[in-house]
Amino acid sequence: YRRQRQMCIRDRELARALREKGYPFYAEPYTNQLFPILPDEKIRELERDFSFELNARVDETHTAVRFVTSWATLQETLEALVRAL
Repeated sequence: YRRQRQMCIRDRELARALREKGYPFYAEPYTNQLFPILPDEKIRELERDFSFELNARVDETHTAVRFVTSWATLQETLEALVRAL
């Protein structure tokens, strides 16, 4: 139960941070899979330090990506991603 709760906390923290930074979502977050729409330039920066998947091309300069959190997602990793966004 504790691990599942931790996973839910992490995905909510990341969703909140993405919204606060002004990134829209390709699909509303309901699970530990988040699909924010990011500028391609930001994606290139993030690819150096983080693992995520490209999901859907939105327009010529933006792509929806897929971030997944789990019980194993470290708080430090989440904080580093939020800073990099």
